[in-house]
Amino acid sequence: MRFNYQATDPSGKSLYQGVVEAASFSEARALLRQRGLYPIKLVPLRSSPLRGVPLQELVFFTRRLALLLESGLPLLAALETLHAQSRHPSLKEALQGLRAQVEGGSSLAQAMEAYPQVFPLIMRKLVSVAELGGALEVVLRRLAGYLDRTHELREKVRTALTYPAFVLAVLLVVVVVLLVVVIPVFARLYQNSGIALPWPTAFLISSAFFVRQYGLFLLLAAVLGGLVFWRAYQGPWGMAVDQRLFRLPLVGPILLKSALARFGHTLATLYKSGIALTQALEACAQVEGNRAFAEAILQLRQAVEQGRFMSEAMRSNPLFLPLFVQMAQTGESTGQMDRSLEQVADFFEQEIDHSLKRLSSSLEPILTLVLGGVVLLVALALYLPVFDLSRVIRAR
Repeated sequence: MRFNYQATDPSGKSLYQGVVEAASFSEARALLRQRGLYPIKLVPLRSSPLRGVPLQELVFFTRRLALLLESGLPLLAALETLHAQSRHPSLKEALQGLRAQVEGGSSLAQAMEAYPQVFPLIMRKLVSVAELGGALEVVLRRLAGYLDRTHELREKVRTALTYPAFVLAVLLVVVVVLLVVVIPVFARLYQNSGIALPWPTAFLISSAFFVRQYGLFLLLAAVLGGLVFWRAYQGPWGMAVDQRLFRLPLVGPILLKSALARFGHTLATLYKSGIALTQALEACAQVEGNRAFAEAILQLRQAVEQGRFMSEAMRSNPLFLPLFVQMAQTGESTGQMDRSLEQVADFFEQEIDHSLKRLSSSLEPILTLVLGGVVLLVALALYLPVFDLSRVIRAR
């Protein structure tokens, strides 16, 4: 392995940086000591950037680590066991690096800081607080429960929205196949017959000719349009898009309640673990995917820093629904903020379940009718001239 190091000389006045190659973390420290250097920081170098780890993999890792530590196994041995069992490449490499750094004297939280792509911010913060308080196993159990709830909520929303997207994709494929393959066959048939085509048939044939003639340009334009949209979304315009997502019919309220439930669980988990409210709000904003909602959380943090109650600041932002604000105020007045946030987050999750079921039951027949209606209209438009063609054949 190769390690990037920072070290000082025996006097402690000069700072040296470089790369050392060794089989392990302890061997790298020994090599530096042989050179008369005292290492301050050692970070394993990776040959390629690590990719993110699925949330379910992190749930399994966190629960197994908590179980091993509760059984009395030392942290170093637990990391070695999990490294041997892991199947995900990025997590496996990260665990190897964690073991090396912990072996060299770093804390688990400090070692995790070297792998921000693998271990999310909330995990690193909670582990840091847990190590200071000496309750790493308890916090890991709590963290595993939080990650599991987050994963379940994300999968529920994703699954409910996958079906409409799948039906629309099938509809698009059907239309393209009709335009490119089926309609040209009928076009040649009608062209040889010499009959006058009704306007629906003429429109379909013209559309098929246009798609076959300029299909490559249309595809290129769609790809370029997607790239332009993505670049614009990364800029300030993306904030406005995220804001409007919550106003979409049918799915907007579901997305907003999902963001509130996720925020409630995250803030409750951080607050229960002893992290200051301002730091917990900053961490919530950094892990939030919707930039408009993240900005709203940062505004809450600024209000709390100015001495205002969090619930008071929530009232001025329409993204925080009245029930969520009321429960936050109750938590502030009773001193049980984490309990109130967990309760309202659980309530919103139940509402999301009911809303998703209603949305699925409503969309399924509508999308089926749309798909069947498009195919029926295309079939009618194609077969309208057949009746005139049969008359022409009988006349001949």
